[in-house]
Amino acid sequence: MRNLPRFTLLNTRPEHQAEGLSESVKQAGGQVLYCPTLEIQWDSQKVLRTSLSKDLEQYDKVILTSVNAVQGVLRSHLKLRSAVEFSKTQFFAIGKATQQAALDVQLPVACLGKGPYDSETLLKHPAMQAMKGQSILIVKGQAGRNLLKDQLTARGGLVDYWDVYKRVSAPFCPQAWRSFINASQPILLITSVASFESLMANLLQFETGYQLCSDGQKQSNQAWSFLSNTIVFSQRIKQVMFQQGWPTDILVVTEQSDLGIIQTIEQSL
Repeated sequence: MRNLPRFTLLNTRPEHQAEGLSESVKQAGGQVLYCPTLEIQWDSQKVLRTSLSKDLEQYDKVILTSVNAVQGVLRSHLKLRSAVEFSKTQFFAIGKATQQAALDVQLPVACLGKGPYDSETLLKHPAMQAMKGQSILIVKGQAGRNLLKDQLTARGGLVDYWDVYKRVSAPFCPQAWRSFINASQPILLITSVASFESLMANLLQFETGYQLCSDGQKQSNQAWSFLSNTIVFSQRIKQVMFQQGWPTDILVVTEQSDLGIIQTIEQSL
């Protein structure tokens, strides 16, 4: 008789970011089902370059919000300048994975202390307090919150956005979902609010029984009763999901990385 996996993770990360986590899950004795909720799209190098207000090295501070933001910078420049030429510019990364991605392409970037790795924590950092007259570039994807820009502007910063990618809903994965609801110890991973919204939109086209009840009442059906655990990347995602009526417990990762996901899964089992 074949041994059952310790758990089954529905890996909802974009396809190009899924491989490392899936390998870690297998090493931990788990099973992986692939179901990307989002796809990442970048504009051409020309469009990326023309959408940048001025050269990177002319900013006092550049904030890289994600690994995809680093990839967008790389796609726009192909070859980055040396660290010496960035002597005026301070680079900051939200999260260890973003920091490592930046270091891999020779950007002299610092990780902003311990987690949680989010905008709220970054705004508490000493480097983000005295901002009067400083030029700041926030490298990010299209849409998202304005918290960073609003707060840094209020502190006297001259803040530009640089949207280097966009997230679009990926086609649904009905076969993987059917396997997931019948799997051993099914665990759902949600890494962003956009990922959650995409999953719910696809699920409700697939089966209306997954409708959430935002009035806080328990659902009358058992559509979600199969789920062992839900793991998310931040307290903000958890809050949004609960506000929309998520019917099961939600765990926030110990850190936003493959290791943090595995550690949180181990704690939940």
